Amino acid sequence: MIRVVGLVCALLLCGSSRAGAASPDDEARARTFSSTGVRQYNEGLYDQAIASFESAYKLVPLPLLVFDIAQSYRLKGEAYCAEALDHYRAFLRAASPRDANRSLAEEFVTQTSECVRRRAASRPAEPVQTVAPAPVLTQPPPRVRPSSRLALRITGIAGLVLGVSFIGAGASFGSSATHERGVIDDACRMGCTWSDDLAAAERARSGDAQKAIALITVGGIALATGAVLTYFGWRPSTRAR
Repeated sequence: MIRVVGLVCALLLCGSSRAGAASPDDEARARTFSSTGVRQYNEGLYDQAIASFESAYKLVPLPLLVFDIAQSYRLKGEAYCAEALDHYRAFLRAASPRDANRSLAEEFVTQTSECVRRRAASRPAEPVQTVAPAPVLTQPPPRVRPSSRLALRITGIAGLVLGVSFIGAGASFGSSATHERGVIDDACRMGCTWSDDLAAAERARSGDAQKAIALITVGGIALATGAVLTYFGWRPSTRAR
C-alpha cells in the first residue's frame, strides 16, 4: 500500500487539530475501521476497504483517509478513475502543504485525469434518434355536383348578358354626351353668350358622361364575373383516384 505515513501514526502519534477534537471513543472506533480497511486494501477487497475508510473518516476526518479512499478507487480499475480523481483533489485541498503524500497525490491526479479524458474520448456517441415526419395527407379537391355546375353556368351566362347590356347602355350615354359636347362646341365656335339652353345642354352632357362611366364600369365587372363563373361551370370535374 502506497502510504508514506501510516494511519496508526496519524491517529496516535502525529495527531492533528481535527483528530484532537474527536472523543477517545471515536478515535478508537476510527482506528478499528482504518485497520480493517488497510487489511481489506492489501487483500484487494477495495469496495470493503472504501466502506471502512469512509466509516473511519466520519468519526475522525483526517485527510489521509481521503487519500486511502482515492487509492482504493484507483486500484479498482479505470472504470473508477473519475471517483479516484475527485478524492485525490479533495485530499490536496484538505492536506497541509508539508503532507508527505502531496507529491504522490499530485502524480495520481495527473494519471487519473488522463484516464478520465481517455475514457470520455473512447465512449461511443449516443445514437441520434431521428423522428420520421408525419405523412402528408393530400386530399383531392372537392367535387362539384352537377346541380352546382348548372347553377354556375346559368349565373355566369346571366352575368355575361348583364355585362354586355350595361356596357351597351354606357356606350349609348357616352355617345349622347359626345353629341351634346359637339352641339355646345358648334354653338360657341364663333363666340357665344352663355344662355340657359347652353347651361342645360352642359348639365345634360355632364350627366350622360357620368352615367356612361358608371354603366361601363359595372358592366365590365359583371362581364368578368360572368366569364369566371361560366368557366367553372363548364370545366371538366376532377375525380379523386
